[in-house]
Amino acid sequence: GGSRRVNQPRLLEVITGADVVAAVGVEAYIALRAAGKKPDMFYGAREGVIEAAFHGLECAILVVDEEFTDFLKRLESAGIKYTIHDLIAP
Repeated sequence: GGSRRVNQPRLLEVITGADVVAAVGVEAYIALRAAGKKPDMFYGAREGVIEAAFHGLECAILVVDEEFTDFLKRLESAGIKYTIHDLIAP
């Protein structure tokens, strides 16, 4: 179901207050657009979010399943604190 399975109200709740909102993967981009938000980053979003976080910005990144594990490893190697939210609607 891709982007159609995303819990839109929960997505909006999670990204509210973020200085930077990013998407990794087409489904993530479409889910943000369906919620009425345009991501600040799409191309190069993984590294862009890490740089923004290093500079003190609050970031939210929507990541498709296939990219999640690699991105999580990158966050851990960079020493960045994070919170994971599962946004797939039951």
